Amino acid sequence: MSSNDYSKEAWGEGWHAHPSNTFLEENEDGTFLRISFFDDEGVFLETYDADFNFVSSRQLTKGIWTARGYFKGKDARYIVYKQNNYKQSDEKEVVRVVKYDDNWNILGRCSISAINTYEAFSSGSVRILESDGILYIHAAHTMYSSGSLTDDAHHQANMTLEIDEATMKKVADMTAVSNPKTGYVSHSWNQFIQADDNYIYRLDQGDFYPRAISLSKQKKYYEGIDMNHIEDRKDIFNFCGKGQIYTGVSIGGFELIGNTLFTVGNSIDPNTTDSILNMVKWRNVFVNLTDKDPFSTKTLWLTNYTADDKILVHTPHTVVVNDGMYVLWEEGYWDQENSDNYAVLTRIAKIKNDGTLDGKIYKICGRLTDCKPILTKKGHIVWYMTNDSSPVFYDVEPARLDDICFDGKGYILLSGTTMKLSQDTYTDINDGKTHAYKPDVEVYYKGEKLTPDKDYTLSYEDNYTQGTAYAVITGKGVFSGWNKTAFTILPAEENTWEMPNWWGTTKPTQTPSASAAPTSAPENTHAAADTAKPTKTPSPTATKSPANTPAATPSARPSSTANVVPLLKITKLKTSRQSGKRLYVSWKKPSQAKGYEIQYAQSKNFKKKLKTVKKYFSTPSYVTLKKMQKKKTYYIRVRAYTRVRGKKVYGKWSSVKKVKY
Repeated sequence: MSSNDYSKEAWGEGWHAHPSNTFLEENEDGTFLRISFFDDEGVFLETYDADFNFVSSRQLTKGIWTARGYFKGKDARYIVYKQNNYKQSDEKEVVRVVKYDDNWNILGRCSISAINTYEAFSSGSVRILESDGILYIHAAHTMYSSGSLTDDAHHQANMTLEIDEATMKKVADMTAVSNPKTGYVSHSWNQFIQADDNYIYRLDQGDFYPRAISLSKQKKYYEGIDMNHIEDRKDIFNFCGKGQIYTGVSIGGFELIGNTLFTVGNSIDPNTTDSILNMVKWRNVFVNLTDKDPFSTKTLWLTNYTADDKILVHTPHTVVVNDGMYVLWEEGYWDQENSDNYAVLTRIAKIKNDGTLDGKIYKICGRLTDCKPILTKKGHIVWYMTNDSSPVFYDVEPARLDDICFDGKGYILLSGTTMKLSQDTYTDINDGKTHAYKPDVEVYYKGEKLTPDKDYTLSYEDNYTQGTAYAVITGKGVFSGWNKTAFTILPAEENTWEMPNWWGTTKPTQTPSASAAPTSAPENTHAAADTAKPTKTPSPTATKSPANTPAATPSARPSSTANVVPLLKITKLKTSRQSGKRLYVSWKKPSQAKGYEIQYAQSKNFKKKLKTVKKYFSTPSYVTLKKMQKKKTYYIRVRAYTRVRGKKVYGKWSSVKKVKY
């Protein structure tokens, strides 16, 4: 995830660091500011509330400059910009440092040129700090071609810029070709800087001159300072190999705690004899401790993996606390039985001020990026990742690491969770309204109940129509992937009462009253005994007909075919494909229709992926079906319904329309 991740050397990439493009800080009111650099679009500023909900965003004017570094000082903010100097002109401004207030109003600029720079911040990082009113920038650059190596070669090395914050003027720099005795390192693939009351400490990862992690100590700026004079220098971690740009090492943190300088990184076996270092994948995390005086040093190892473990260790981060620091790094795990399975988790270890491990090394389900984690006022460790999507924030309370420690490998996948629904069957409601059926959901992982909106988000699919609907959970925080469980929406209980013979004709002026059945039936009909129970809801019978109306002849219940079909029959069913995975379906309105039911499926028996749509008004007589699948054959049918004395009565289904979408 991190652009400063050197563990990818085995694939021929990542031997040097890159300037970070993401920064996070906590505001005084407990909100958070996310700062992002984009080469093509400039600087974006996003504010999130204390619960990491998005609040607002703004964009700084782009211009011709590319942002490469950010630092929040005591009284101002600073962004470091660059532009290339391919003509090697001392007149060309190659670095610009802009000073902002907390509302991002520009307070001043420092324009820097004539620093032997062909391309600033090339193949390295940009580290910034302030001390006693001086802004220190330690980074890398490619220099003017001198012809001393090869024709048109632009050699890369470290560089240091020192700027007076009050006047925004460059007061000193180390940018010329020199030698290691002056703190010069070439190539320098990564850079860090720290300061105490009297000195600045610069850390460089060199591949040749010298081939080591090089630490130099120099007096802080004073008027007339000689930038080529340093107080002390030491190679604190030597690299194996010779003459290779690959070092097998990735530095992630450089901190000053008390009188000790802590350097944290990962490394291949320093004693490896492999002649092709970029093919050595397996690394371990180390902590190097160097006393400020007399620069004595020792190295401790936090992990001890071998190639048989198949664990890839990524670049670590550091977070300083009152009694030491936390080291965070990612570990990638290959499934030894299936090499296509690769999972990643984050390890967290606390290091005491004396460099020893405080407690155990924890595993949590989360990802790191080149966004350096911060320590909040509450004492929480917070960072975020995006992975080409909306940011996911991680909020870790160190005192509760045991609660979130994970014994597995990688993310917790929601596919391994159990979902429980408050209700798994619904019966559709026929009241002329559209209903969304949403059962309550509880999610469990290894018996522990998860928290909605923290561990997952909940949504529903197809929960408006009859058939199969789904409750869907999507991972959030340390959970990844998705899971879903089905529930059923049954058709509404249909009224089976048949229409009376007189429906659609002259209505009787008096409702017939029931009496004893006649002792005999008219010719060619079956007699209806008074104790006989009809197979469905009985039609009324009478022996006496109302005045001026035809007599009701006792007989079997009337046939629905003769009455319902002519009045509710669907005809002229048509379909038309539309863009956006939509299908237009229309028909001729029956005279007595009050609404319609439309079914479509991918099988002629209407069992495969059946969907049902209801329209509670008779006009218009069409519907647009959505989310149709391309290259699939659909079978469509429609039926109408009406209401009689408050009861819903359906007509027959239309003929089936077959359409290939």
